[in-house]
Amino acid sequence: MYCRLCCLLLLALNWHCVTLELVFGQAEACSQDQDLDLDGCTCTDDQMECTGRSSLPQLPAGKKINIFYFSDCTFTTLSKSNLTALYHTADTLIFEKCGITDIMPGTFGFFSRLKSLTIENNLLSNITKEQLEGALHLRYLNLAHNRITHIPLDAFDNTPSLIEINLDRNNLELPEPSTLLKGTPALEKLELRGCGLKVFPTGLLQAVRGSMRELYLSENSFPELVDDCLHGLDNLHVLTLNDCGISEISQHAFRGLDKVQQLWLENNAITEITAAQIAPMKDSLHSVYLSGNQISSLSEDVFVWDNLEEVTLGDNPWLCDCALHHLTYIDLEHLDHENITCSSPFPGQELHAVMADMTSCNSGHQAVALGVIIPILIICVFVAIFFIYRMVQNRRQLERIRRRGNYSAVYKDTVEAVSSNAAMKTPPPRPPAPPTYQPV
Repeated sequence: MYCRLCCLLLLALNWHCVTLELVFGQAEACSQDQDLDLDGCTCTDDQMECTGRSSLPQLPAGKKINIFYFSDCTFTTLSKSNLTALYHTADTLIFEKCGITDIMPGTFGFFSRLKSLTIENNLLSNITKEQLEGALHLRYLNLAHNRITHIPLDAFDNTPSLIEINLDRNNLELPEPSTLLKGTPALEKLELRGCGLKVFPTGLLQAVRGSMRELYLSENSFPELVDDCLHGLDNLHVLTLNDCGISEISQHAFRGLDKVQQLWLENNAITEITAAQIAPMKDSLHSVYLSGNQISSLSEDVFVWDNLEEVTLGDNPWLCDCALHHLTYIDLEHLDHENITCSSPFPGQELHAVMADMTSCNSGHQAVALGVIIPILIICVFVAIFFIYRMVQNRRQLERIRRRGNYSAVYKDTVEAVSSNAAMKTPPPRPPAPPTYQPV
């Protein structure tokens, strides 16, 4: 019995090892066909990765590869001819550090399944409608880290299904207002980090204001956020404006943004964050990033602290007085307490340690509480006394009225009785005396 069980276990183990060998063997080589030029390429079940090639590979027979990843290659142009082998199966194309300078018109027109296209860290200088012609099902486009400066206003007219565009680290010249995104009505995510923008792209965003959910504008130059600069982005969830040189935020800059969950404002020159500025997104915020600014104080009513999951406040010149005492008892797992250091009056010391020693803040809070409670109690006492006095007065008045009523009844009965008795005792009238005659 035991021998049979051992044999079965050995057979199962042997089968498992053979299976693993087959799987890992497939991951190492794309094909056993020696006629195919697949140097520098490895394959898994549905992915091919190629490095250091000077040309695009041929697709191995019988392989249904969906994802193609090319890095550190040396082909400079993408065209129909060199991508022919990938037309029918590819849904994701990635070209990183391949020295690509140009895309021929109609290159992607025959990719019936293409949904994601990445041409990152290359040398592209432009992107046009003709280059993207036929990419009707494309949903993700990444052109980050190229040399694109000017994008025609109709560049994305042939890609109506796009939901994400990444143009990070291109020195873009975007006219404002711009209609560049008019052909992408479903766009949800736009990345424009480090694009050299000096005018806030309010007009650019109007074409996608109903669909935009994530907006990344860090590392540009926006000294001021004016009123309604993000007007209409009612579905925005993530807003990043790090390293933009922002020194002033108008009171209504965030008007209408009542769904924002993450707000990134790190490494700017902001001196003040007020409740009025944050009011539109106060109830929806989950994460706030304010480190590396010039903020010295922060009112307790600016945020709904119980809703927040992460807050960064470090590298600010904090004035460590009782106005910041609320930061020491806020129960936040991801509040960077150790980075919140005082600028004055205790330079270099951690806020948490300073506030622990400042018992005057606690007494101050108690004094404020007593100052509010005692007047309320006094008012309540006076109101109670007034109502008791009124009740006593009302009772006395009712008693007087009742007494007056009884006296009137007695008086009335007495008068009637006296009148009756007087009537009974009054003698009947005497008959008139007969006339007397005097003799003549």
